Amino acid sequence: MTSTYFGEEEMLTVLETLALSDDAMFVIDDRHRIVFWNHGMHALLGYTHDEVAGRSCCSALAGTDAFGNRYCSEACPVLTLAARREPIRPYRLGYRAKTGTFIPLDVSILRMTLRASKRLLLVHMCRPAEDYRAPIADAPHLPHSDARVHGLTPRETDILTRLARGQSAATLASELGISPLTARNHIQHMFEKLEVHSRSEAVAFAFRVGLA
Repeated sequence: MTSTYFGEEEMLTVLETLALSDDAMFVIDDRHRIVFWNHGMHALLGYTHDEVAGRSCCSALAGTDAFGNRYCSEACPVLTLAARREPIRPYRLGYRAKTGTFIPLDVSILRMTLRASKRLLLVHMCRPAEDYRAPIADAPHLPHSDARVHGLTPRETDILTRLARGQSAATLASELGISPLTARNHIQHMFEKLEVHSRSEAVAFAFRVGLA
């Protein structure tokens, strides 16, 4: 199964069809969560569906513009345009690959609405920007320049981002569908990898490397 949506048979059929496409695509819902990730995206960025499903696109992919500025956030301008039913023109962003490097992609958006629930879905159709003259991965102030970040799992990176947004261990455990004990274990492992000893140190680190 390549979608985290259940009970929307019509949409599941569409998403399963998209999964067979050779074109790289991912889909987010109106809560910024990745609900679909196909083989093309796996080939481009290295993440499997299970590694990104349910995560916010900003925490998973950290979309960055040509100058190394963090573009993706919880206040997503693309979702804002979609909600207003305004045109969304193609754009170019660097997305963080599993290796930690940023790959510049040209992105086109297809807006879809679930017939039963009226919830919004945005299909992101991506292709490598081969003509990009200043690869984002070479930017001197690129997020993840600190080697310690590369040792974090996708889950630990997501938790670090949530801590930086002010979420408690109990809240993030509830949103991620894990027990508070599991959340605390993830946090402790993350502290060890980042060589920090407290939440405040971890949050400061997150802001310093561009994860918050």
